[in-house]
Amino acid sequence: MRYVATADVAELAVQCVDNPAARNTVIPFGGPEPISQWDAVKLFEEEFGRPFSVTEIPAQALQTQWKASENPMEKSFVSLMLGVARGFDAGMDPPFEKFPMQLTTPREFVRRMARNN
Repeated sequence: MRYVATADVAELAVQCVDNPAARNTVIPFGGPEPISQWDAVKLFEEEFGRPFSVTEIPAQALQTQWKASENPMEKSFVSLMLGVARGFDAGMDPPFEKFPMQLTTPREFVRRMARNN
């Protein structure tokens, strides 16, 4: 998963306002580096200096929930969780030549959260 910082999303949105390269197009966007769910948990534990309680939901349980979902919103949400559980990674860097920016690494993001906590 290529986690993207909220400030980076905001920065790209601001750059798109008056940028002709953003007109009528889809801009690929993701965080600067792929990390697993477990690596993300480790980052939080390292930066906050304590263990986090984690509940792992097996992909099979998510598949069962997806099949049983009647609500479209629930089905979409479960689909996203199932994709992550299966290692889906659609994130990519934006075209930096059109949208120059420095992306925040997952460690930088978590470190800022820990400092502000």
